[in-house]
Amino acid sequence: MEVDAKVVNVVGASSTCSVVDSENDSQSSENVDISAAEEYPGEGSRLAWGGFLMCGAGYLVPFNSYISAANFLEQRYEKYRPEFYLPLVYMYVTAPSVALNMVTLVDKFSIISRIRFGFALLLFSLAFFPITEALVTSGHLSRAGGYAAIVIGVGTTALGGGVQQSTLFGYAGAMGQSFSLAQMIGESAAGAAVSINLVISKAAYSDESVKGVEHSTFTSMYIAIAYMVSCVIISEMMYRTEFSRRKLACAGKRSGGDHGGVHAQSEEELELVTLSEAPLLSSTSPPPSPVRELRKPVEVSKKKVAWKMRTSLYSIGMTFAVTLLLFPGVITTPTSSQLGDWMPIAAITSFNVGDLIGKVLPLTSIPRFQPQQFSRSWLAKAVTARCVFIPLLIMTAAPLGNPVLKGAGWVLLLTLLMGVSGGFTAAVVMATAPEACPASEREVAGTIMTMALLVGLTVGATLAIGVSYMITATE
Repeated sequence: MEVDAKVVNVVGASSTCSVVDSENDSQSSENVDISAAEEYPGEGSRLAWGGFLMCGAGYLVPFNSYISAANFLEQRYEKYRPEFYLPLVYMYVTAPSVALNMVTLVDKFSIISRIRFGFALLLFSLAFFPITEALVTSGHLSRAGGYAAIVIGVGTTALGGGVQQSTLFGYAGAMGQSFSLAQMIGESAAGAAVSINLVISKAAYSDESVKGVEHSTFTSMYIAIAYMVSCVIISEMMYRTEFSRRKLACAGKRSGGDHGGVHAQSEEELELVTLSEAPLLSSTSPPPSPVRELRKPVEVSKKKVAWKMRTSLYSIGMTFAVTLLLFPGVITTPTSSQLGDWMPIAAITSFNVGDLIGKVLPLTSIPRFQPQQFSRSWLAKAVTARCVFIPLLIMTAAPLGNPVLKGAGWVLLLTLLMGVSGGFTAAVVMATAPEACPASEREVAGTIMTMALLVGLTVGATLAIGVSYMITATE
C-alpha cells in the first residue's frame, strides 16, 4: 500500500522530534527540533529538571565551600592572601579542564562517564580540606605545606568542576532551555546555601576565636560532602530515565552504554520507533535502517558554532569577568565596627542571595523577565553597563580605613544589586545562546559557552589581583 507521508513524528514527554525520510536528511540533523517546552509531564522529566538543579549546585559547592571559609583561611594563612589567590588558582585550572573536555573527552567518553569523573574529583577535594587542616593543627604539616595542600585541593576542585560543568551545560543544551535555567539556578543556589550554612555554623559556634571559626568551617565542609553524595545519586537516577534518553536520542547525541535509541510504543505516549516498524512506507520499498542508524552524529565545526554565538559569548565572558573582579576579594575587604568579623560573611551572603534571585526571575510568570523578551544585542549592552559596579565597590573599600562610601549598608546594597543583575543576565544568556544552533550542535554549544564563562572568570580573577594591590596602596 502506497503512503505519501514521509515524516514520522515522535512526541516525547516534553519535546518533539521529526525524522524525515529523505536522502538529504541522512546528512543533516537540523530537521530535529528540541523545543523548550513549558511543561514537563511525567516523573522522568521532573526528576531530570531537579537533577540539573541539584547538580548545577553540586559542582560549585566544593569551590564555594573553600571561598566561604575565607575567615578561617585568612586567620590560618594570612600572609598568603588566600581570598585573592585561591579564586585565581581555580580559574587557571578550570579553563584548561574545560578545553580538555571540549577538545578530547566529549568525543571519547559518554556524558555519564564524564559526570562520574567530575564527582569523584570534587568529593576528593572536599575530603582533602579537613585532612589537611588536621595535619597542620597536629604539627605534622607546616603552614606553608598546609597552604600548598589547600591550593592542590582547589586545583582538584577546578579540574573536576570544569569537566563536569561543561559536560552538564552540553547535556542541558541538548535537553532544552528550561534545563539550562535549572542548572544556572543550581549554581546560584550553591553559593547561597553555602553562605547560609556558614552563617548558621558560625552562629552555632559563636565565639570569635580561631577554634570557633574552625568549628563553623568544618561543619560547613561536612554538610557539603553529604550534599555531594546526594548529587551523585540524583545524577545516576536522572540519566537512567527514559525522558533523558529520549531527549538525547532526539538531539542525535550518544547517551552512553548501549542506549543509542529508544524503544517501542507505550500505552499512553508515542515513543520513538524505528522506521522499519512504522506502517508509512510502501511494501515495495527496501527495508529501511532503524532511526538510530539514520541519526548518526554529525561532525560539528566548533569554530562555526562559536561564530553563531559570538554576541552571547561576549555577554557570558563580560558578565563573569566583572563578577570575579569584585567577588570575593573586593567585597570582603571593607570592615565594619558594627558587624565585626561577620562583615565578610554578610557581604558574600548578600551577593549569593542576589545572584540566586536574579537567576530565578526568568522562571517566574512575569512576562517582562521571560528570556525571549531580550535580544542578544540588548544583553550585550546590559552586561557592559555592569562595569559601573567596579568603581562603586572599590569606593566602599578605598582608601583603607576611610573609604569614600562608608558603612556596611553601601557594601551590602551594591553587592546585592551586582548579584541580581549578574545572575539575571547570566541565566538569560546561558539559556538562550544554544538556540542559535540546530539541535545537533547544542552539546558542543554548551561546552563552548562554558569556555567563554571560564575565560571571563579567569580575566576577572586576574584583574582582581591588581585591584587588591591598588586598594592596599591607599592605606
